[in-house]
Amino acid sequence: MLVVTKLKSTEIGRIVFSLLLDAEAVDEMMSTMRCQKGENYLLYRKDLVPLRFHYAGSSRIGEVVIAGRPGVCIFL
Repeated sequence: MLVVTKLKSTEIGRIVFSLLLDAEAVDEMMSTMRCQKGENYLLYRKDLVPLRFHYAGSSRIGEVVIAGRPGVCIFL
């Protein structure tokens, strides 16, 4: 499931997996999703989300957080 919220000028998406995955599986999935130059969006693991997103320590966010640049469309 992908949930998208608006945070100031940045679109934030949270990816929630229906199965519990270990950190290695999440890292592998993120490596296939990663933007090559980081120009369009950035990916963060749940435990490495920047404090400015105010998600730290929340059990309600997904395993992966996507921070898209303004005007970028991301299709999963």
